[in-house]
Amino acid sequence: KEVTFTVKTNSLAGFYSDAKGEVALTDSGKSKTYKFSNGGEEGTSGQEVGEGISIEGLEEFYYYTGSPIKPAIKVVDNEAGKTLAETTDYTVRYYNNKKVGTASISVKGKGNYDKESAGATFEIKDPLSEVSDMQALAGKVKNIEKIAPMAYTGEPVYPETITVNLNEGGSVVFKSNGDGSYSNDDSKELVIVVSNNVKKGSATVAVTGTDGKTKKATFKITAIDISAGIADGSPIEGTIADTAEYRVAGARPDIELTFNGEELIEGQDYTVKANAKKGEYTIKGKGNFAKSFKGTYTVTPLDLASCTFEGADVYEGVKADKVKATVIDPDNGIIPRSKYTVTATPEEGGADAKGKLIAGKTVTVKVTAKDAASLSGETAEQTFTVGTKLSGAKINAKKIVKTYTGQPIELEDEDWASIDVKIKKVKLVYGEDFVVAGYSKNVNKGQMIVTIRGTGTTTERGTFSGTATFKVKIKAKTLMK
Repeated sequence: KEVTFTVKTNSLAGFYSDAKGEVALTDSGKSKTYKFSNGGEEGTSGQEVGEGISIEGLEEFYYYTGSPIKPAIKVVDNEAGKTLAETTDYTVRYYNNKKVGTASISVKGKGNYDKESAGATFEIKDPLSEVSDMQALAGKVKNIEKIAPMAYTGEPVYPETITVNLNEGGSVVFKSNGDGSYSNDDSKELVIVVSNNVKKGSATVAVTGTDGKTKKATFKITAIDISAGIADGSPIEGTIADTAEYRVAGARPDIELTFNGEELIEGQDYTVKANAKKGEYTIKGKGNFAKSFKGTYTVTPLDLASCTFEGADVYEGVKADKVKATVIDPDNGIIPRSKYTVTATPEEGGADAKGKLIAGKTVTVKVTAKDAASLSGETAEQTFTVGTKLSGAKINAKKIVKTYTGQPIELEDEDWASIDVKIKKVKLVYGEDFVVAGYSKNVNKGQMIVTIRGTGTTTERGTFSGTATFKVKIKAKTLMK
C-alpha cells in the first residue's frame, strides 16, 4: 500500500513523509509514525497587539486533541526592552480552544500595564484531515498506557515511548526519534498528537486509529527544583552578587538566573525577598520552578558622589544652619535627611547677625555622609543665589498624566505649558524663575515626585530660590493598539 499526505512545511510532525515532507513512505523499509507537534508553521514571528507590545511563540495552528489547547506564549514590551512576567504584568485566558476552528487568546494587563485586554487568534485543525487512507492505520485504539512524568525543559517535551493498546488485541510501541517524531519497528502507524507539553502541568497525548475515534492520556510535566541554588550540578545557573549598595527602598544583590540558557523572569519564574538589615535573601521558585534557596550578602555604603543632589532650601530669612537639602539615590529614592549633614556657607556679608540669609547673596551648600553604615563621601558643592522662598508656591499639575514606559520618566518642555507654578498669584516661568532639580519614583505606575528649584535669577516676577515638590501621575501602559 502507499499513503500520500499533503504537507505544508518540514517542521510539521504527524505525517508519514520523506525527508522533504512531501510524499509518504511505503511498506518497503522502516516506516515512521510522526506525532502531530504542538504547533504548526515554523518560524512564526511575534504578533504585535499593542504599541510596542507583541505576543511571541503563538503558532498559526495547533492540532485538535479533544482537550483545551493552551499555547505557551511570551508577551514582550519591545519599547521597554523586556519580556513581561505572567501573573505579575499580565494574565492569560483562552476562548474556543477545544474544538476545531478559530480559537483566541486574551492577555489582560496587571500592575504597570492597564486592565484592558489584547488578543490574538490561532487555528485548531483536525489531524485526520491530513490522512487520505484511514484503513492504512494499525487498527482501532483501545487505550494508551500510563506515561511517566517528565521534567520541564522550557521546550516541548515528548515521551520517550508511547504504548497504544488496540481493540483488535495486542499493543503498539512508538519510540521517540529525538526530533519530535516516533518510529515503530513493525511498520505500524497511528495518528498521534501531543499538546500542552511545555509548561508545568498536565500534557495530553491523543491517538486515533482506523475508526477515526480518538483516545487520550495525560502525563505530568514537573517543575524544576531550584533548592540547590546556583551550585555545581544545579539545574539553574547565574550570578548573585556578594554585596549590595545601600538604597532607600532596601539594598538587594544583583541577581541573574538562567535555565537551559534562557534568562529567568523575576515575578514569573521566581521571587526574591531580601532583608538588608540581616544581609539575607530568599529566592523562591514560581510557576515552572519549585522550592527555594537562601543566601547572604553584605550591604555596603553608598557614595554620595553617585547620588543626585537635587537642590537646597536656600531662601531669604532662613538660617544657614537650618538649610535642608534633597538627595536622591541611583534608584530614585529620597535619602532620609537623618543620614547626612548639610553645610551651608554664605558668601561674605551673605547673612545677618542672626545667621539669616540675605536676598541677592550666594550660599555654597555641600552634603556629607553621617550614617557611615549607609553612606560615604560627600556631594559636589553647589552655589545658590538667595531669593524668595519657592516652597511656598502653589503648583497645579493635574492636567499632566504620563504613561509607564519601563524607563525613568521626565517632563517634556511642552508639559510645562499645562503646569501652573504661582507665588502670591504671580505665575512663574519655567526655565527663567525655576528649573527641574530632579525626579523620584518616576519609573513605575503611581505618583512620581518632581522637585523644582529657583534659579536665583532676577526677573520681572522677582528672584526665587529654594525647592518645591509636586506629584505627577504615571498611568499603566495599555496592551492594546
